[in-house]
Amino acid sequence: MRHRVRTVFDRPAIPEIKPTPAALSCKILACAGLAWLTGEVHKTQLSDLLRWRASLEAIARTGMEFTPNVYDRERFEEILKIALEMGNGEALFPPGEDELIDLRDEDNLSIAARYVTPKIGVSVAIGDDQGRLLLNKRAASGQWGLVGGYADVGYSAAEVAIKEAKEEVGLDIEVTQLIALGDGLQSEKNPIPQYGVMLAARVVGSKEMSFHPREVSDAGWFTLDTLPSPIVHDDSSIALAFEAIEGRLQQAVFDAPRPERLRELHANS
Repeated sequence: MRHRVRTVFDRPAIPEIKPTPAALSCKILACAGLAWLTGEVHKTQLSDLLRWRASLEAIARTGMEFTPNVYDRERFEEILKIALEMGNGEALFPPGEDELIDLRDEDNLSIAARYVTPKIGVSVAIGDDQGRLLLNKRAASGQWGLVGGYADVGYSAAEVAIKEAKEEVGLDIEVTQLIALGDGLQSEKNPIPQYGVMLAARVVGSKEMSFHPREVSDAGWFTLDTLPSPIVHDDSSIALAFEAIEGRLQQAVFDAPRPERLRELHANS
């Protein structure tokens, strides 16, 4: 369930998804006789496993940065080891290479540098005057999707969208609306620990496209009935994108709190 909120100013099924580290972990667990932890019993359990893994790694890395107690640090290191084993050694939140400045914990810059949070992905639904949606084909994966990429420090979300449109397909755009803020771990197709910001935009100037040689192999304008395949986004995200570019989206959308999370949060308050 998603909520809509007033604001001023990321799905057709794909036939096959490349196995993720979490999926590989599930295969290992199944071989060990732990079928209840795999997607073989219920499809939501695979996403649960990834969510637990992401939470454990984030808690461990943040705790290792903040705790002054050597014994607590050892416990956090054990938690991190478990999280990495769940992902076959692959880290979801790899530590930065730069040495952090040791400032007071109450200093916002110090906290921001040391606190593990989700990544931010920015995607942009670009529409034309015929109500068609711009999708590009990823050169590496062959999947189709909206223009976009990870947010860069120093850029607002709208500025990231403008930059990615220019880099990926050579178009100048104007961002017009916030469509959605979503939790990547709740994605039906490819759950990952990040937040997704989706924006609506229109082209300003020339509509002639040029593709980034390493990132994009093709691009085009599509209606809801002529969508290419495979598409990386969930059905609901594509539906929202069309709703926005057709001028029918009145409110931005965000993920409603899950009932089990609400019970957990209320119990801890």
